[in-house]
Amino acid sequence: SPVLYPERVLLLGLGAGTVPSALRALRRPVVADVIEVNKQVVLAAARGFKYDPKRGPRGRTIVVDAVAHLRNAAPADGYDVVLHDLYNGTNHALTREVLLHIRDRWLRGDGR
Repeated sequence: SPVLYPERVLLLGLGAGTVPSALRALRRPVVADVIEVNKQVVLAAARGFKYDPKRGPRGRTIVVDAVAHLRNAAPADGYDVVLHDLYNGTNHALTREVLLHIRDRWLRGDGR
């Protein structure tokens, strides 16, 4: 069954930071963790869009290559939803292998 009210969301790529900010601001508790490869993107989102990159009870921002992190790390607790917005000019993050790995190792229960 679909997850109507996710408790944990992983965002691959930050952009302007509006999606994790909106999720973290919901009345219903949502943890929104972000993986972003470029520290300058995080700083620009903080300056221009008031994104808060500090770790807190509503999420954290990890500045690493998302694909490498997904392959090498194991989540302590899985995610209900993984939002994927990665692009570096090669689309290496959109391979079937990577997407299946996300599904199998990073999503929990009803997130599949």
